[in-house]
Amino acid sequence: MNNSLVNAAFRAAQWTIILSFTATALLVAALIGERIVFERTSRDAAEASKNAALVAARIMLADERLTMSANMAAATGQRHWVDRYDSFIPNMEEAITAATRMSTERAAEEFDQATRVANDNLMEMERRSFAAVAENDLPMARSILNSQFYAFQKRSLADGTDRLLQTLADERDHHAQSVQSTAKVILSILIAAGAAGFGFLWWLMRQKLRVSRDYYRRIEQRLAFMAQHDELTGLANRRALNERMERDFFPKQRFKLLLIDLDRFKPVNDTYGHAVGDRLLIQVAERLTGIAGPEGFVARLGGDELALLVYGDLEEAKAVAARVIDAIARPFRIDGLVVSVGCSIGMCCTDETRDTTELMQFSDLALYEAKRHGRGRWICYTRGMLDAVTERVRLGADMAASRA
Repeated sequence: MNNSLVNAAFRAAQWTIILSFTATALLVAALIGERIVFERTSRDAAEASKNAALVAARIMLADERLTMSANMAAATGQRHWVDRYDSFIPNMEEAITAATRMSTERAAEEFDQATRVANDNLMEMERRSFAAVAENDLPMARSILNSQFYAFQKRSLADGTDRLLQTLADERDHHAQSVQSTAKVILSILIAAGAAGFGFLWWLMRQKLRVSRDYYRRIEQRLAFMAQHDELTGLANRRALNERMERDFFPKQRFKLLLIDLDRFKPVNDTYGHAVGDRLLIQVAERLTGIAGPEGFVARLGGDELALLVYGDLEEAKAVAARVIDAIARPFRIDGLVVSVGCSIGMCCTDETRDTTELMQFSDLALYEAKRHGRGRWICYTRGMLDAVTERVRLGADMAASRA
């Protein structure tokens, strides 16, 4: 479970980093691509502008050459100007055709309508002027070329060419704006997708990390609880009892230590099994907790040995010990079985010692005396108990030495 949570959190973090780098790379690539496209569009637009200007110049140059040849023929009556005029006509046709190919269908149609009509009118009037020259009627030839209608057609040709240039410029601007708009849309989509993906993975990573943190926090709490409590009964353990006594000794708080040992517990374990024995210990712990109340402190030291701290005077501790004897003596019902045990209690108060080790030792001596005198009772430690035990130990050692 813990490995999967950690792996999930790390995977989310890795994907977040990968997506960040990927999104950044895509964004940089899109910016570079947009810049390349923009520069290429700008170059194409500049090239198109140059070509359009060249075509317009070719049209106007061809028109000027045609006009000049017609005027010179009308002024001099010389035939070779007519020949020169004819040689310039293909240049005009090529220029107009090139201009038409450069523009869109609509623009080409408008240009063709305006320019070709004006050009045809001009050529028709210039041919009439040449006919007058051929008849040696130069005043008529000049009057045709100097007429307002001829000047109007010249302006129409120039205006048509200018409109073509403007149309081509507008088309280039529109195309450039379209390219820029498309690039901005693509960039916006990439940024939005990257931000959304990054936000989702960031949220997912935080969720995974939060779950992992909560899981390990529960593990830490569980370990801290297990370090201070008995796993089976949930009571405080020996370590917690020692810490509690050390803490209460420091402000010289008065309390009594009751060591409780169950009577006839081993036959219950041997007869019914450890599962029943464990259930019995749990019920014993519940009864002791009920007797101790919120002010008392109950601990399991191991096996069937328990401890109870009573805060108060000696009479109150004796009353608690009597209640514990009566409570444990009542039958226990476990999975349809009726189990009876009892308990013996050894008691010692802080007036006898200021050392937790000695307090535990003296209580254990009192418990030994309670069991030695028939069990099912409580005995309070007295100073003579230690002397009696010491004497018995000395006698036993002497007897062993004499036998040796």
